Amino acid sequence: MKTRIKTKKLVPVICGTLLLGLMIGSTSSMVSAAQKPLKIGTIMPTAATFSVYTKGVLAGLELEVDEINASGGILGRKVEYIVRDTQMKPDVGVREARFLILEEKVDMLNGPMSSSTLLAVSELTREHKMLHLVWSSKHTDFTEARFNPYGFRFCDNVTVQARQGVRGMIGQGWKTAWLLSPDYSWGQEMATEVKSYASKVVPEIKFIGESWPPMAEKDFTPYITEIAAKEPDVIYCNVFGGDFVVLVQQLKRFGLLDKLDICGALLDGEQVRPLGLGKIPEGIHGYSQYEPFTPDIPANREWREKYKRKTGEYPGYTGTNVHIMMLFWKAAMEKAGTTTDRDAIIRALEGMSLMTPLGQVTIRAFDHQSDQGHVVGVTSRDPRVPNYLVVKGEYMPATDILHTMDEIKAARGK
Repeated sequence: MKTRIKTKKLVPVICGTLLLGLMIGSTSSMVSAAQKPLKIGTIMPTAATFSVYTKGVLAGLELEVDEINASGGILGRKVEYIVRDTQMKPDVGVREARFLILEEKVDMLNGPMSSSTLLAVSELTREHKMLHLVWSSKHTDFTEARFNPYGFRFCDNVTVQARQGVRGMIGQGWKTAWLLSPDYSWGQEMATEVKSYASKVVPEIKFIGESWPPMAEKDFTPYITEIAAKEPDVIYCNVFGGDFVVLVQQLKRFGLLDKLDICGALLDGEQVRPLGLGKIPEGIHGYSQYEPFTPDIPANREWREKYKRKTGEYPGYTGTNVHIMMLFWKAAMEKAGTTTDRDAIIRALEGMSLMTPLGQVTIRAFDHQSDQGHVVGVTSRDPRVPNYLVVKGEYMPATDILHTMDEIKAARGK
C-alpha cells in the first residue's frame, strides 16, 4: 500500500540577465524543496493474520494524515505515508526499512510490530541517523541497553507490561501462583520481570511452578494437568491472543476456571474484540493498553468518536498509539520550527509532554520512552460495547514503574 500527496511544482521565470535568472532559479528550487511532502515510512506485517492489529495502524495513519493535510500541513508541508511489509521477519524488516530510507528518502520511519524485528531495524536507523518512532514493539533494549538516540517509543515496554500485570495481584488474597509464559524472547523477558517485581510488591504470593508452551500451542493438556496437581490460587498468564482463548477453553473443560483465578492477562481490544462474548469469561484479571471509556476525559472522548466515525468501531491500542505518535511528531516540528533539522526535532521531542486520550503523556529525555500506562482491572460487560468484553478498572500511568535513570545507566554499562 502506498499513499502519496502530489505537490504543485513551481516554474522558474526566465529573466533578462543570467545572474538574475540563476538567483530566481535557485530561490524557486529552495521553495519547491520546502513544499515537498513529508514522507512517513511504515513497516509492519500486512498479512491477513495480523489484520486485527494492522487495520488500526492504517486507520490511525489515514486519520492523522488527512487531518494534518486539511489544516495546511506541518509548517506548510503536506504529509504522505508509505507502508512496507515486514512479514514478521527481522531480515525482511531491515530490507524494507532500508528501501524506505535510501530509495524513498522518508523523513520518519515508524514500526515494526515485533521486538526481534525492532532491534534489527534499530541498528539500521541508528546507522542512517533516521528518526525512528515505535507504536507497538516492546523490547526494553531499544530504549535501554541498546539505546537508539534516533528512536522514540510511543507505547509500553516489557517492564511496564509485567509490572502492570503484577499490580493487578495486589490485595487479591492469593498465596500461591503458577507462571505460564510462551517460550520465546518476549515471554522469557516477561517472566523474569514478573517474578522479580512480584517479589517486591506481593512477597506474600509464592510462585510454585512454571510452564513454557510454544507459540500457537493447540493442546495445553500437559500444562493444565501439572497445574491442577499443584493447586495454585492463580495462574499468572503471559499467553495471549488466540493461544489465550484456546487455554481458557481448555481450562474450562477441565473445570479449573471455578477453582482458580487468572491474572496478568493481556486484554487489549484487539485481543478480545474478535472473540465476541463467551470465549473469554468475565472476571479475568489483566491489563489493556487502551479502553474506549477509560479514562473518561475529553481527549479520549474526542478520539474514540473520531475513530468510530471513520471505521464504525471503537479504536484499539494500535490506532491510538499511532494517533499519539503523530501528535508528538507534529508538535516537535512545530516547536523546533523546522521539518528538516533532525537533531532539532529530537531535542524538541525529549521531555515533551502532551494531552492524549490516555491523559498527559511524557517522553523521557534520557531514554526516549513514553510513560503510557494501562487500564488494570477485570474483564466485564459494558452496555456501551455490547459485542465484546472490556477491561473495567483504573488507568495507571507507567511513570512510577519504569526503570529509573540509574537502572538504565547500569543496563548501558555506564
